[in-house]
Parts: sequence; C-alpha cells; structure tokens
Amino acid sequence: MRDIEVYKSGGVSSGTAEGYVQLGNFLEDRVAKGYQTVAVVSAPAYSGEPKEDLRVTELLRRRARGEHTEQRIIDMYTAIAEPLGISFDVREFENALSLARSDDEYLYLGEHFQAQLFATYLHSKGMRAEWLDARGVLQIDSPLGVNKVRHVFTEPFSLENCDVFVMGGFYGNSIQGQTLTLPSGGSDLSADVVAASLCAKVYGNLKAERGILATNPKFVPHAKQIGELTYREVRELSYGGNQVLQEEAMSWCRREKIPIVVRSLFSPDNPGTRIVAERDVTLPAIVGIASSDKERFVVYNCRRDPKDSSYFREIFDIFSRRGISLDMIATNNGFISLAVREKEYYNKENDRDALEQDLGLRCNLQETRDDQALISVVGEGISNSHALRKRILEVVDHVATSSYGPILGGAATEMTVYHIEKFGMNSEKGFATQLAECFDSMQVPIHGVSTTIDSMSIGTHLHRDRKAIEDMCRFLQERLKSDTISVRRNRLLLYGPPCEVSNVTISVAESDLTRVISQLYAEFFE
Repeated sequence: MRDIEVYKSGGVSSGTAEGYVQLGNFLEDRVAKGYQTVAVVSAPAYSGEPKEDLRVTELLRRRARGEHTEQRIIDMYTAIAEPLGISFDVREFENALSLARSDDEYLYLGEHFQAQLFATYLHSKGMRAEWLDARGVLQIDSPLGVNKVRHVFTEPFSLENCDVFVMGGFYGNSIQGQTLTLPSGGSDLSADVVAASLCAKVYGNLKAERGILATNPKFVPHAKQIGELTYREVRELSYGGNQVLQEEAMSWCRREKIPIVVRSLFSPDNPGTRIVAERDVTLPAIVGIASSDKERFVVYNCRRDPKDSSYFREIFDIFSRRGISLDMIATNNGFISLAVREKEYYNKENDRDALEQDLGLRCNLQETRDDQALISVVGEGISNSHALRKRILEVVDHVATSSYGPILGGAATEMTVYHIEKFGMNSEKGFATQLAECFDSMQVPIHGVSTTIDSMSIGTHLHRDRKAIEDMCRFLQERLKSDTISVRRNRLLLYGPPCEVSNVTISVAESDLTRVISQLYAEFFE
C-alpha cells in the first residue's frame, strides 16, 4: 500500500487554466515519487476587487438571493476549460442550479463542479484520477447551530489503481442526506480532516503565497519566510492577524501529529513553511510578529482593590451578562487591563454605555482607549517572558498602552498560580467567565489574572498544600478539557509540566501600528 499525501488548493491558486496546469504538474510529480494523492479544491476565485464579481462562491450566494449570476459563473469555468481543451458541462450545472432550494445547495456547487472539471483535466493528461463527491466522504452535523465534520468515510479512497483522488472542499452530507456546507475556511478544514483520517504523510496547503512570513508584508515588505513552526505558534500568529490557516483548519492534523506544509503552487522550488508538533525552539526562538491590522480593540484600565476577593468575579460578570467576550487580561501593580474587540459592541451601543458605567462604579475604571491594535511577538523558544516584555517596551519607546503575556507573578510570587493552556481558547466565547466560575464553585478566591493567546494564569493566596492543588486541577481538567495545567509557587513547580508562554502581546494606538511592527521586526529579525 502506497503512502498517501493530501493537498488543498485554493480558489485563487487553481482558479485559472494556468493554475490547473501548475496543480496537475505538481500532483504528477508527487505520483512519480511513489505517492497516492488527494486533491481538495476550492471554487474558482480571482484575486482583486470587487470580490463579489470574481469569486464563484460569492456569485452563488447572490444567485441564492435571486440575482441572475449564473452566466458569470459559467464564463469563469469556461475560461478555465477552453485553453486546456476540455469542456465545462453547462447543462449539468444549470440543472443543479434549478434543483437548489437552500443556501447550502447553491453554495456547494462551486467546489463540486471545480472538482469535476479538474478531474476531467487530469484524465486529459492521461493520469489515473478519480472524482469523489464530498457528500460521500464527509458527514456533517450542526451542534449548537454550527456545521461541523462528524465523521470521515475513508472507503472511497481504497482504490489502489487510482493515483489522484479529487474532491471539493467545503461541503458534505448530514445524517439525513441533506447537503451542508462548512463555515469560512471550510475547504482547508475538509483537507485537514481527510489528511488526519487517512493518516497522510503530509497535508499540503497550496496557496498563492510562498509560505508563512515572519510578519505582515504590508508593514515589512521584505519580511522573511518562516521555515518551520509548531501548531501552537501558527495558531498564535493566526489569532494575531496572519490568516494563512485558521485554528479549525488544522485541529485534526494537530491531534494526529501530521505535518502541514504551506507553500506556493507557483514556486515549486520553494519548500514553503512546515508546521509540526514539536521543533528545535532554539532555531529560532522567536518565529514571527503578528498584528491585528484588520481589527480594532477597546482597552480598559482599572484600579483594583487587592483585598477584594470578589473583584474578578465582578468584572467578568459585567462583560458576560452582556454577551461580550474579553480577549486579553493583565494584572500589574494594582491595575487590571482588559482588551475587547470593537466588533463585540456592534449593535450594542447601549450595552457599551451601561457596561462602562458599571466598570466605573464597581471596578474603578481609570481609562478607556479606543482604536487600539494588538501586536504579538511569537515563539516557543521564549525562555523569559518578563525580560522579553521589558525589551519590547523599550524597543517601541514605551508607546504600548498595555501588555499581556508573561505568566502571572513571574518566577517568585506569594500567590499559587494555575496556568491553563488550551488550543483555541481565545475563540471560545466566555472562556474567562467559565474559568472564573470554576474557581468560584470551588470557593477559591482569585487575586490575579494574566492571559495570553490560548493560555490563562490564575493566582490565588488560598492554595498551599499539594492535595488542594491536585483536587483543583482535576476539577479544572474535567470542566475545561484543557491541553495543559501547570501550578507553581515561589519558583517551585507543584503540578504539571514546566510552562512558558510562547507570545507576548502589547496594545498600541492604531496610528502607531506600522512604526511599532517595523521596530520590532528590526530588533528580532535583522
């Protein structure tokens, strides 16, 4: 039985006749090296603006609303097929459109017909290719109203005399046989779950970009390409603004420790960026600088009463009962800093006014800063996050309005510090509140909180003996399903593995963003 590799090709990279040729040549080379391959393709999409006229998925979304966009879609497929000497089946496409009744039944057609057309092209090259309807591969259900992959059927991939399996991403079938699509990034997710289920040697994500860069080239045009990084590091870069791969689109491969390679279809000699479970963190210690350049934050700075054991429960309650999530929290020298995405307040103007009034009355709000951007320095080789934070603040001339990341209290503290890590924590709405409720239900007062991307440190003066700590950790693990829980006090590790945060985050005014990223890049990469 041959080793299998899974490759996902985006709509921009393989949305043209040239893209078909490049992808076909790439797969032919992998087959020649002895691999059986799976190609997961997205609907055609051209780069540029306006997006609604250049992306098949957007045109199908408009068609579902009643606009007559079908001829534009047909033209895009025909523009791919004709230079290659193959034909796009217009009649079959029009028939499928006429049968569509739901948004999902319209939207899946982009990937569905892209996969069929690409399989036809591979046949024209003489390759042994098999088109697979993704509805026979992915079973999807909708827990809490969000479509997720429930199961992957691997039987369709059992043909030994096939070199390339071609399937569309983004869609599958429900248990009841209904066509369902996945949320944004669904094609990446489809490839991730297939690669994990087939125990693939590699999951390759083929994009227009040559790999993952150390920072956004919008700010540093000469930004270096990262050679290798961990799932955790790429998640943190993604959270901070680098959207090459979303958290959901690598979760299955991460669980099975299958390497992911992000590379360009148009630069075959460039190996791209390899994402792995573990790497040599000394080469290099810091891998990238991420920025929330497309999102703005509100930062609140409050003065806390260190004797008030209910302070944190109170402040979390103010946000949670209005359905507003906290992204970052830091406590330092009697102050607490809170970062909230501005979009949390969309259509909630009155909630914001009432919330800030509550913060003033109940939590001693000192300062509110709008139009803030977050910048994260990321790397699993960070060995002293407190020293790194100090250096970052010096480099940026102290224009940072707040900082987040170092584990609460540093190496020596009078508090017992619980450090909780969970991949994707920052994407879970209300996680901070849930964690605070855990401590409250165990009658453990919180005296300090510090967060970073996907980790949170909780400090308490109460726990000193090992049994109480072990009981608390078991309770937290049961309730939160964390990846890691560590506890330390006065330099001593009392529970779990040694831990160091792998990012330090600062907030700056949006107007300072470009200058600050340039300064940090020069410090750590030049």
